[in-house]
Amino acid sequence: MGDTYFVGRADELKAFTEFLRDPNGQAALVIGHEGLGKTALLGRVAQMAVGLPDLRCGAVRYRITPETPFETTATLMLDDAMTAGQCVAGSFAATPRRAAQWRALIDALVPKGEKLRKLFESLRYVRRRHKREELTEHLELVSRLLDDEARVLFVIDPEKYMRPGSEDEWRLVVEELPSKIKFVFAQRPDDRLAVSSAFLALDNAVKIPPEPLSPLDQQSVDELIDYYGAQVTASPPQLRAALERYHGHPYAVEGALKLLRAGETIEGLPADPTPTRIAAEQWRRVRQAGPAAIRLFRAYAILEVPVPSDLAETVADVGAETRLSVLADCFLDGLLAREPDGESIYHALLADHVREDIADDQATQYHERAQEAYRHRLNADTRPDALAAARLPLHVLATGDVTSFAKALTSECMQPLVTLGLYDEAEVLSRQALKLVSPGSAAEAAVAGNLGNVYQTRGDLDQAEAMHRKSLAIEEKLGRLKGMAIAYGNLGIVYQTRGDLDQAEPMYRKSLAIEEKLGRLEGMANQYGNLGNVYGTRGDLDQAEPMYRKSLAINEKLGHLEGMAANYSNLGVIYQTRGDLDQAEAMYRKSLAINEKLGRLAGMASTYGNLGVIYQTRGDLDQAEAMYRKSLAINEKLSRLEGMAYDYGNLGSLYQSCGDLDQARNLWVRAGDIFQQIGMPHMAAEIEGWLDGLDGKGSGASRA
Repeated sequence: MGDTYFVGRADELKAFTEFLRDPNGQAALVIGHEGLGKTALLGRVAQMAVGLPDLRCGAVRYRITPETPFETTATLMLDDAMTAGQCVAGSFAATPRRAAQWRALIDALVPKGEKLRKLFESLRYVRRRHKREELTEHLELVSRLLDDEARVLFVIDPEKYMRPGSEDEWRLVVEELPSKIKFVFAQRPDDRLAVSSAFLALDNAVKIPPEPLSPLDQQSVDELIDYYGAQVTASPPQLRAALERYHGHPYAVEGALKLLRAGETIEGLPADPTPTRIAAEQWRRVRQAGPAAIRLFRAYAILEVPVPSDLAETVADVGAETRLSVLADCFLDGLLAREPDGESIYHALLADHVREDIADDQATQYHERAQEAYRHRLNADTRPDALAAARLPLHVLATGDVTSFAKALTSECMQPLVTLGLYDEAEVLSRQALKLVSPGSAAEAAVAGNLGNVYQTRGDLDQAEAMHRKSLAIEEKLGRLKGMAIAYGNLGIVYQTRGDLDQAEPMYRKSLAIEEKLGRLEGMANQYGNLGNVYGTRGDLDQAEPMYRKSLAINEKLGHLEGMAANYSNLGVIYQTRGDLDQAEAMYRKSLAINEKLGRLAGMASTYGNLGVIYQTRGDLDQAEAMYRKSLAINEKLSRLEGMAYDYGNLGSLYQSCGDLDQARNLWVRAGDIFQQIGMPHMAAEIEGWLDGLDGKGSGASRA
């Protein structure tokens, strides 16, 4: 029904066409009450933008809720800005992650040498800076690279109201929008941007149309009647008379015509002209279809996001045949929207109405079934399930238990989220949990510790240390030895990452002493491994090896595969340092096999990098480069800055071996800059030494 989006909106279509053709950086607001077609209009504008015959325009759309912080949307836009630089029709249809975007833009648009270095410096993430500043920088870069006829359109569609304060963030970004960059926001009359005098005062912010969206005039209603007329038994005059009660409200008019198309009589149409009455009538029709239809649509409403069919069946407690039988009714099938990841109820008004019609105890049952289904996916003997990891905590929270929400997040979902590189989701859920849990509680300590691990993985060591110290202070106050041991170990990792081994070792030993006192084998294995890393970094291999073997023995006893993978990798570094490359490779391949089985991307990246060093040492440079690039692709996908720095360093060493000193210099500069940025000055200094002695031999850096 995409062609009906512009029925009665010819002026808007013309205004949006002029808006897109204007080379200035601009933002537009579409303002209107529920059901007046803001979302439908924006969806059609995005389609139209990509298809304009004489204007190359890429478009991407974001849906945000009050729980979505500005930083999360900005992060997504940072990714998509890179594809925007290529600006080919449909370029946003299946947006890849940063790795492919950065590489494509660099390869296609930027010559090698000094400009490549400057480009990288402008693109990389600086975690201590505000996302708004990073986004503005990216958009400026993209704008410079676009040709005169190219445009980039970002459509921001709040499903509900924006969170307080977000209007200031958007105002500051829009105020500095570079040329050829366009934003479009859907807003209700009392939403943040619609009532922000500061935002509306911007010279480059316009309303389309100038006044809020209004109901359809009679001519437009007649167009819709013509569109649906062949599918409805009533005559056009009868339809015109019946639809007068809706006063041209787009959602109500189209909803009524769809009801008639599905077999409803004119007499059976709801008398109330408000959109919520259409949603109520649609729900009444669902209920008439029987218990299975009711359960299925309740399940979709509770699940909220597009989900695979089997998940909806599980939560609805219906079989596949029953589900297909329900959706054989074209009216019911038409109430679902299909996206690549699954299905959901097609309109927020209907979904809201269905949820409001579920009694609290019934809603709890659906949320509990959703929890069970997501837990089954998380515990399946396959790689972690992203949807389950991101959604399970929210269904736990929906049952009203904040402590269980925090526990589900920290104990069940955080590791899968980190393994899959879903750091944004992990951070958003963790920050939500910190706001809800009781201050000074064990739950707050656990959430803070996990959030610290996310920051550490992203290379923001200052934030990581702050979270781990917060966790430690709570655990010490509560006298919880296990939590204290974990916090000490995490702080040790932060110090070691910075190269401060004298600070790291006592943290690990404090942790180990507590773990031994508790008899907690898993914790002991972790700290033996960490101490092995300290000794290995110092070059004391005879001390490092027994630590790794102690850790491996415990992990093998526990069947802890992730720990075994780390131990094999660490032992590989020992053998490699001693010059036993065959043994080293065997250890790395054991580690790689486990990480691949677990879907543990960070572990795979590290192992590929280590195998690259093995091949390079043997003189097999083609194989070495293939390994380094596999590692780099994963680390860029995860935005794992530390790993990227090692990969750039190793690739630089490879090019130096081949005599390509310009490439080596550029890659080492990248590596050194990242190491400095994320708080690893010892590694930055090592890279600087390579640069100073570029005519000598650089050496690859193996990673535990």
